[in-house]
Amino acid sequence: MARVDGLDPPLVRRRRHRRPVRGPHLHRLRATPRRRARAARGCRLARPREGRSLRLVQGAARPRRGAEGVKVSVEPSLFADLVGRAGHHVPTSTTEPILKGLLLEAADDTLTVSAQNRDTSLKASMPAEVAEPGRALLPGRVLGEATKSLAKSRDYLQLAATAAESTITCGTAVMTIRALPADEFPGLPRAAVAVGQIDAGDLREAIAQVAWACKPDKPAKPEHAVIRIDIDGDTITWAGADNYRMAARVTPWGPGTPDAQMAAHVPVREFREAVKDFSSGPVTLGANDNLVSLASADQTATIRQYQIEEYADYQPRLAKPLPTTVRVETEALLEAVKRVTLFTEGLGSINLDIQADCIGIHAGDISLIGRGADTVEAQLDGDAMQLRFQPPFIIEPLASIHTEHTVIGLSAPGRYVILASTDEVFRYLAAPLKPR
Repeated sequence: MARVDGLDPPLVRRRRHRRPVRGPHLHRLRATPRRRARAARGCRLARPREGRSLRLVQGAARPRRGAEGVKVSVEPSLFADLVGRAGHHVPTSTTEPILKGLLLEAADDTLTVSAQNRDTSLKASMPAEVAEPGRALLPGRVLGEATKSLAKSRDYLQLAATAAESTITCGTAVMTIRALPADEFPGLPRAAVAVGQIDAGDLREAIAQVAWACKPDKPAKPEHAVIRIDIDGDTITWAGADNYRMAARVTPWGPGTPDAQMAAHVPVREFREAVKDFSSGPVTLGANDNLVSLASADQTATIRQYQIEEYADYQPRLAKPLPTTVRVETEALLEAVKRVTLFTEGLGSINLDIQADCIGIHAGDISLIGRGADTVEAQLDGDAMQLRFQPPFIIEPLASIHTEHTVIGLSAPGRYVILASTDEVFRYLAAPLKPR
């Protein structure tokens, strides 16, 4: 370029001419780290023709192995209830983040939700309009909160899931949730071999009654944190115990075989939560050396067993007749004890003065917060006696007895007491405090 008015010609940056790389591995040679990162976020590397530069094609990500599209329409309240039940089995903290997901599987006009935490699992289903069958894994906590907020909607809930995300549409609400890799979700434990059937109402009532006698938090022994199941033919007994309490409930049931004999130990906290999912109808009980399973028409739950070599011999102690008995109205005694318990602060005990025709309840000290007292009619057969309890040791069994009257068996002050329902299907042993 010629000089003009004494100025040097401008610098011109010339574009370098690159010779195109030829060969079958062109796409690998031209894939830079930045392009590979973009490809991992949802783009794929398009293999160019010879002599042309590499380009990224947006939105062409291939679905991950094991994850398929799902499109379903469900009733929002039923779906929220199903997700809520499954959410009880999602761990809050775990070394396996994949277990925080809920697995959704749609097929044959049915939507199934599965969850597990290595100790318990649940697989439950509900009717749905399935437009596209498949499976997807979504974060359990987020999905639970989302469905709960839509439970009262009058519109059907539409769920469309892919390998990358799931979109929930209900009325005017639209929510998009990031999906988890469904192929990494571990398979659920198989249900144990069925040993018999029990009514769901009887099952829930029995577990609620004996759970009071267990100590799941910081137990002194592993057996204090479990409910024991004893099967003897057509009789099934549920039991719980710690160092100061013991409870047993006998329920009717239909054994798989007339001479069935079995014992199992199930963690009380997990068992109590699992039975809440079974509201009505028959429940099939299964058991093997490792787990106990509960199954109904639309759901199956499994709970890992504890390996307990020796359990407390509760049956002879609870069946032993005591020399003194008192019969009292259950609700009246329970309400009186609750009222007087308000004054136990600082002392931590409540006193029962058992007389020929009544039970006097008193607690508290006027020098502290005050004193409370009440009287309940009763029928005594034996000697009068005074007992002192920590409030939970008398409130818990009374709240568990569902018959109109309670029979209290006594031996001596400071010795153990047995509270039983009048139909004898529930018995509770409690240790009172030593007399002052």
